[in-house]
Amino acid sequence: FHLWNVKRIHPEMLGPFDYEKEVYTTLLWVMEGLTSYYDTLVPCRAGLWSAEKYLKKTVDRIQKFEEKPGRRRQSLSASSFDTWIKLYQPNENAPNCQMSYYEKGELVGMCLDLEIRRLTANRRSLDDVMRLLYREHGRDGKGFPEGEFRRACERIAGGSLGRFFRDYVDGTGEVPWNTFLGIAGLRIEKEPRKPEEGEAFRKAKPWLGIITQKTGGAVSILNVTEGGPAAKAGLSPKDDVIALDGARLNPDEFERRLDDYEPGDRVRFTLFRSGTLKEIPVVLGRKENVTWAIRKIKSAAPAQKKVYEKWLSAKWEIKAKASGKRR
Repeated sequence: FHLWNVKRIHPEMLGPFDYEKEVYTTLLWVMEGLTSYYDTLVPCRAGLWSAEKYLKKTVDRIQKFEEKPGRRRQSLSASSFDTWIKLYQPNENAPNCQMSYYEKGELVGMCLDLEIRRLTANRRSLDDVMRLLYREHGRDGKGFPEGEFRRACERIAGGSLGRFFRDYVDGTGEVPWNTFLGIAGLRIEKEPRKPEEGEAFRKAKPWLGIITQKTGGAVSILNVTEGGPAAKAGLSPKDDVIALDGARLNPDEFERRLDDYEPGDRVRFTLFRSGTLKEIPVVLGRKENVTWAIRKIKSAAPAQKKVYEKWLSAKWEIKAKASGKRR
């Protein structure tokens, strides 16, 4: 598929190349993100994966994306254009100000697919956009102008997609996942996370807001989430944490040690910063102890069920929990 979408179908800037210069395009999200979208969709349609497996992978990616503050700062088109100076040259603040056109491109590609199905009463889809681009450009190896992808989408949709591209491609608007999933009779639900064997149920867990790695005998902070408990307390990237509340920290046990606390607890972090020993108190935040799931809407209309079936090549079924019967 990636040979088809990039090697054959591609914007003018992506070939022929001058390999001694950077190549700038706002459409890497189309080339890479849509390939990632079909990466998981094709096995589902082929029957190699169940629709449930596809939806589980999708909601996991949505949840991870929603946890990244950079989604509010950088648009898909900007992420594509700035890849040479940002994606390929990340720094410790990257998660706070950047997002991946692979990651968001896949998810917005799904929404675009569903939106086209809505506008055409399920007669057309993103598949038809890709076929159109291949017929008119890819077949002859011709690159298309930067604005051609949107025009192709609107030709297939039979109307304007201006608001969609303004908010979710060129802007940083929050994606209303349930609006788009609802087109196929689906919605995201949050469910309490089931405890592991021997664990007690916890409604919420402590949250720090950092990304770490093990360095020697310490926990080294790579990134600090803006606005999170660690950022408010003054923890910084490159800090090496060596103790919590005066007790030496084994790097392999950092997550377990944090789980011993509750949201709102005050914890003394002992660390080295640029060779200087410091002690910084941190008030732990709160993170809902839930899992996300995409579920079928029991009251879905026939049109929604038909979109689901055509989109995923799967029969609409709702499993009854008590008897195991299907309807």
